[in-house]
Amino acid sequence: MSALSSKLAEALSRRSPLLNQFEAFRLVDGVGDDLPSLFIDKFGPVALAHLHEAASISPTAIESALKSAPWSGVGVTTVYLRIHRRASKETAESSPSLVMGPATEKFKISEHGVSYFVNPSQQVNAGLFLDMREVRERLIRESVGKKILNLFCFTGSLGISAYVGKANFVTQVDSSKSALSWGKENLELNESEEVSGEIKFISEDAFAFVSRECRRGGARYDRIIIDPPSFGRSKKGTFSFTDNAGTLVAECISILKSGGDLILTTNKRDFDTDDVLQIVHEQAKTKGRRLSSHQLLLPPASDFTASGEDSIAMKGIWAVVS
Repeated sequence: MSALSSKLAEALSRRSPLLNQFEAFRLVDGVGDDLPSLFIDKFGPVALAHLHEAASISPTAIESALKSAPWSGVGVTTVYLRIHRRASKETAESSPSLVMGPATEKFKISEHGVSYFVNPSQQVNAGLFLDMREVRERLIRESVGKKILNLFCFTGSLGISAYVGKANFVTQVDSSKSALSWGKENLELNESEEVSGEIKFISEDAFAFVSRECRRGGARYDRIIIDPPSFGRSKKGTFSFTDNAGTLVAECISILKSGGDLILTTNKRDFDTDDVLQIVHEQAKTKGRRLSSHQLLLPPASDFTASGEDSIAMKGIWAVVS
């Protein structure tokens, strides 16, 4: 067995206890498993491996190791490999290679009693960010009666978690109509007589939506979730977390009720939780507000084993703004 295959087998063995808890979790987390540049996520019976094209490991060597890995121990029957290009647009427009097992279409998984559609063969991250698992669980527990705004909602998982958690009203905003369509399908999976709140999906640039809400005046939201890409593009222009997150946070604080909470996250490599906290703290001051409390947000430690500058997973804060 090669050193690569041995390290891969060890990582899968370490994650096998999670099978009793989750259908979806991270199997390999780069340097956290002594496998730099290799990340593998499990979605039910499908494993989606990610490798950057600049990695020192060749795709051929990775494919060989993937084919011989002990997948049965983590309940995997299909494996895809996606090569990440230097340009994220090229990555999004490319397709992963099927390494082994039957090809898959969109299918359903469950997490904390909430269902989501995933599609590892079509979407770069399969449509569900696994590093946000604990945030989704908390939203289910702590959303009763709240009015919530979810910006950059993508396929809507955070807002739907809050909706299932009996939020009064959830507004999901994203510039991608296809992501919103996926989000509406996720909503249909979770409709029940036990959930009586309202939820709406709005196809719009996040800045444009928030600016309009500010012009209307008044603080209307109990919670605002901001989970943007490091860099994004819409018809209204571009979004850069480094350049634009502060301005957006300031506008969001203007429409957040006193005692409401704001969630800000990023997966930008050169940012850490202290950087994210500083953004919210400084922008609250510009609005004459303050953070009465906050909690740092990091990915689940059980499967996201890389830390600090080696991690490209989510980092953020959950702050109460008074």
